[in-house]
Amino acid sequence: MNDQVIRVLVAEARRAYRRAVRALLERAGDIAVVGEAEHADAALAQVLTGRPDVALVDLRLPGDGIAVVRRIVEAVPHARVLTLSGRAEKRPLLAAINAGACGYVLKGARSDELRRAIRQAHRGEAVIGPVLASHLAERASPAEAPVEPFPDLTGRERQVLDGMIRGLDNAAIATRLSLSPKTVRNISSSVMRKLDVHTRDEAVAIARATGLDRPGSS
Repeated sequence: MNDQVIRVLVAEARRAYRRAVRALLERAGDIAVVGEAEHADAALAQVLTGRPDVALVDLRLPGDGIAVVRRIVEAVPHARVLTLSGRAEKRPLLAAINAGACGYVLKGARSDELRRAIRQAHRGEAVIGPVLASHLAERASPAEAPVEPFPDLTGRERQVLDGMIRGLDNAAIATRLSLSPKTVRNISSSVMRKLDVHTRDEAVAIARATGLDRPGSS
């Protein structure tokens, strides 16, 4: 394997489903399934030993899928977690995002959609479908939408949010804006507080859903 291969863990209770996902992912050539798990404890153990780049975790995984998302993110910070869900139900999907997941994929997604979602997650992007995008946009927009999204954000906060949208980490944003990493961390926290979100992925999802990532919107 070379460095371009994305290492994936599949955590889902049904063996037949795991095997089907493994088969369709490994046809891509740039994705390798390095572990399978049928319950939460096994998923965490596989993450610690296999060190996947992306973990696909069923929201209904025995042992609490939401809890294992949080445990994976805490134990292996570099791993990106994508949740698997049979239906686009807003509440559990938001719970997964708040636990640290970077997005979700429906179990009925086409094979190319699943592979694309894994590549997006590996690149550090949020994988937010229309159900969550619509909800996050509603949370970001007041009853009478202003001309400019997020009027409470300062100019500097908008610059930092723009860096998040571009996929930059705090160090890169700091270099870009000639600030210290600590200052960028503080500004990032302020941005997330004003947007009423808990993670960078949620902040980026809201920004994209409301068009802030389009030219001329900031």
